[in-house]
Amino acid sequence: MLRFLILPLAVTAISSAHAATLYETGDKLFLQCKGSDAIGILSCIAYIEGAVDQIELMRSERGKAGCVPQGVTGRELQDIVIDYFETHPQARQDAAAPAVKDALYGAWNCK
Repeated sequence: MLRFLILPLAVTAISSAHAATLYETGDKLFLQCKGSDAIGILSCIAYIEGAVDQIELMRSERGKAGCVPQGVTGRELQDIVIDYFETHPQARQDAAAPAVKDALYGAWNCK
């Protein structure tokens, strides 16, 4: 019985510790997005699409309309984020998620 209690606690502790090391910086995301490695590019697009989902969810919970138009591809989102990091290199030093939000809000003039 004890092992059924310990295993979930151990998994939770490991997951929490691992999550803390996965902090995505703007620089790391920029390098993945700009790279030629297929895995890095897919990671870039997946991160941005996840951020978009979260941003849109938060907007809808506040009663705001969506920001990103329907039908925008992951590759288009990637290009927008790359352009943002190239024109705002200081954003690469901080967390990636706020930079993704700023890039999207700038691209579609969201408020």
